[in-house]
Amino acid sequence: MSTLYRIQVNSQFTDKKTGESVRVGSLFKTTDYERAKNIMRRGLGKFAGVEHPKRKGNRILIHQKFCFKIGGIETANLAIAEAFKDRNIVFVFGDADYDQAMNLSQCHDVIIDDGYSTYDCDVAIFTNYDSAPAIMKRINARKVYQQIHADFENLRKIPVWSNFTWHPDPKIDKVLSVSETAQKGLQAAFQQESIVVPNILPKRTTEPFKFVLMSRATPEKGIDDVVKLLKRIDEAKKDYVLFLCSTIDQAGDNDQIYLRENPRVLTVQPSPYAKALISSCDMGIQLSKNESYCYSVREMLQAGVPCLVSDIPELRKLIKDGQNGYIYHEGMDIEKLFDRTLKARMKAYDEKISPLWEKVLDGEL
Repeated sequence: MSTLYRIQVNSQFTDKKTGESVRVGSLFKTTDYERAKNIMRRGLGKFAGVEHPKRKGNRILIHQKFCFKIGGIETANLAIAEAFKDRNIVFVFGDADYDQAMNLSQCHDVIIDDGYSTYDCDVAIFTNYDSAPAIMKRINARKVYQQIHADFENLRKIPVWSNFTWHPDPKIDKVLSVSETAQKGLQAAFQQESIVVPNILPKRTTEPFKFVLMSRATPEKGIDDVVKLLKRIDEAKKDYVLFLCSTIDQAGDNDQIYLRENPRVLTVQPSPYAKALISSCDMGIQLSKNESYCYSVREMLQAGVPCLVSDIPELRKLIKDGQNGYIYHEGMDIEKLFDRTLKARMKAYDEKISPLWEKVLDGEL
């Protein structure tokens, strides 16, 4: 069995593969990831989860009402997913940010709860503040745990949380606090005993290779070629991030979709202060189709960062292939882009102010 992508259909459409009509309210499943994304992109359905081939061992269900793009509980769940890749874990959400859910689904099943399905498992873990979420009645588990992620004693000092109450559901076997602070806060606020089981800190064995793009994300600046390059890097399964210091609303439609959906592309609001990012990056990218005086490449070279540039006259003057960057061409070896020693080997770059400027400002030229 291959990985299945689940879509809750909200607008009737015809399945091009079978020719059959897919009705509203049904659960559509496909093994084709791009096909699933296209259906959701067209507004025909909503992400409902991912199913992997069945695994042996205890079935562990981890529930969260809503999975946000970023947050403490989200980070904790992602760390569990990475640390226990071989375990039979199912993440169940009331709703979820698509990107975060897809991160979790790399190894484990993800289900968006429909409000009525029942779930059988060996172990159930509830991660929200609710002491008795409604879904608990629909879960049959041998062991039920409630995680506490907050210091309730201090949380209730915040006006919006002042009336918050918490009483454990009878189905809960053990309450797990993520730290001694959470444990003490729970005891002080609600006289509830708990066991400290610290969250897992996500581990990264290597630092991702950092690219930076400092110009407009438009066709004349080569954003279409940048997307092609990133897709090749994705296929090579390289660990990278791209700091895109630009808006993307002027890129082509398909390029915009890719840039928005790729979690490795981090969009930074255009600002003179975005230059602070440059020196921390490993390589700049500028694949323009036309340049006469390219500020972004000069600024990156000045910061000691090599650049990958398009093969046009202005950029060939600045970049010596293999010395302070590379001249881009389709089909080039992706591996050499990830050579961090190139940055260390680069010579300092600077440009003196042209003496002609004094004459221009004095009106004497």
